[in-house]
Amino acid sequence: MANLDPAVEEFVNAAALAPEVDEVLAQYGQRGVDAELLRPFMEVRAEYVEASIAAAEGEWGSLDTYLRDGLGLTDAARAELQNVYLV
Repeated sequence: MANLDPAVEEFVNAAALAPEVDEVLAQYGQRGVDAELLRPFMEVRAEYVEASIAAAEGEWGSLDTYLRDGLGLTDAARAELQNVYLV
């Protein structure tokens, strides 16, 4: 993951530690489903996060505007989310 925004890199790395994806895929595999075909829908990948950010910026002009006007997050709510999710 070269040249990633530190927040994107942290988000992707934290998601990679979640065991739930492998557990769910194993359950599908036991049912005869090719679980690897589902993996891209269940994983967090840097290119997915970056594409989401680019879409928000394209539609709303900036990520800040999207968070404030699109999602309706107040400054207090954003600060709380940052305290919880950003180390």
